[in-house]
Amino acid sequence: MKTLHKDRILAALIIFAIVLFISGKYTISTALFAILVIFLNIKISRNRFKAEELSCD
Repeated sequence: MKTLHKDRILAALIIFAIVLFISGKYTISTALFAILVIFLNIKISRNRFKAEELSCD
């Protein structure tokens, strides 16, 4: 349930960033996109690391 909650928050922030970009707030939306990309890469890296731990057994 914890990861589902995080996924929903990230999806909401992505939609918010798109709305900001469309409305002309380019600086804020670009910064928000950069932060989201960093968090998504960290999340993917952690999931990949967990999968490698399970497969090594």
